[in-house]
Amino acid sequence: MRTTALAALLLLASCARLPDPAALPGEYESASAPATLTLRGGAWSLDSGGFVKSGVYDVSGDRVALVITEVSHPAFDRYCREEADVYEWSFEKDRLVLRVVGETCDPVGQSVLTAGPWERA
Repeated sequence: MRTTALAALLLLASCARLPDPAALPGEYESASAPATLTLRGGAWSLDSGGFVKSGVYDVSGDRVALVITEVSHPAFDRYCREEADVYEWSFEKDRLVLRVVGETCDPVGQSVLTAGPWERA
């Protein structure tokens, strides 16, 4: 009985419609904060009020992993290096929505990224 339930659960998970990773790259403006998010060619940047974080990203299904490689303020030069923050992404009414997955190294970035939907610029 347990095997049948597990098989059914796996079947349901495999039938879930994942977003197309090719749809993610672009430039977005926050609907709730003065911020711009750019995802292009494996590189990302987040400009929130003139403070810019940037780095590399990778997409797998409905998850995007962001790694910070540069920041615009020297006080944060070693901030969250080599640690990926993972977000679940989806489009709701043509707006990008990000939800944190697990613990994040960058709680400030998380608060901006998850504050609300992102509209294509």
